[in-house]
Amino acid sequence: MGNEKMDDCGCCCEEEKKNQTMTGMCLEIGDKAWSAVLQRKLEAKLEKSKGKEMDKVASVAFEYVTKYYAAAMQGKALPKSETDAFEKKLNDAMMG
Repeated sequence: MGNEKMDDCGCCCEEEKKNQTMTGMCLEIGDKAWSAVLQRKLEAKLEKSKGKEMDKVASVAFEYVTKYYAAAMQGKALPKSETDAFEKKLNDAMMG
């Protein structure tokens, strides 16, 4: 959609920006807006239909991330057994 040329190299090169037309910029903005609206709509539907289940997954993920960064701040890594245990808890939470 729009002017994909700007994303070819993964960056927004200044020279390419200078060569882009106003209509190309409008299409790029429109593409981003379309994606943003669609994402918000999907998020709302997902929250409505799966919110409670996702709360469980988010709780486990939060617990893991908290422990991971607490260990990292001490220059340590979580033991593999603990990471494996969280992996199982995440899978269990996802399966309901």
